[in-house]
Amino acid sequence: MAKNGVAVGIDLGTTYSCVGVWQHDRVEIIANDQGNRTTPSSVAFTDSERFIGDAAKNQAALNSVNTVFEFSRARGQKQQTTIDADGVLSVSAVETTTGIKKSIKIFKRGTLTKEEIERMVRDAEQYRIKDEEFMKKNNAMISYKDYVYKVRDDTQNNYHLEASVRKAISKCFEEAVEWLDANKNAEVHEYELRRQNFKAICNQILPGIAGT
Repeated sequence: MAKNGVAVGIDLGTTYSCVGVWQHDRVEIIANDQGNRTTPSSVAFTDSERFIGDAAKNQAALNSVNTVFEFSRARGQKQQTTIDADGVLSVSAVETTTGIKKSIKIFKRGTLTKEEIERMVRDAEQYRIKDEEFMKKNNAMISYKDYVYKVRDDTQNNYHLEASVRKAISKCFEEAVEWLDANKNAEVHEYELRRQNFKAICNQILPGIAGT
């Protein structure tokens, strides 16, 4: 857990996986690029493409040989990976307590062309840019949320303040949290604007309470 009280947990489930953030005494599940809170624990391969999550699950019936799922059961077991002369990847795992063995094979039909490799590089760059954009928005959201919680806590813990002041700050806090819950996909500038407005309103109630 980080010093600011934020922790990230990853559940690599047998059927579905998800990522959650613990902060402010609660867990928030992070949505994937399709807006879903969980992602199927599946990957698949074809001659030219790789599929992950929902995309892998949706094509499993037509490409069952090269679709991998429920393999998390093999974690912690004795595993062996081999690639033969034809490029077939074989992965097997043995349950140490029962001796039960499970295995999968991923068949490679042909080699990647220069164009396919270039496309994969472009896709990787595109995902990198999307990841950076997501991290910027996520950091802006966390920064704003941490800020409003800090102002709320500083106010509620200051018993020298009048009850009316604490009540007014608490109302601003509740409105900020309500907006955060309703705008999980807001842009960076929206979080920054909301933070500025929150600071201005709180400082009108009690100068300096929300910082300078």
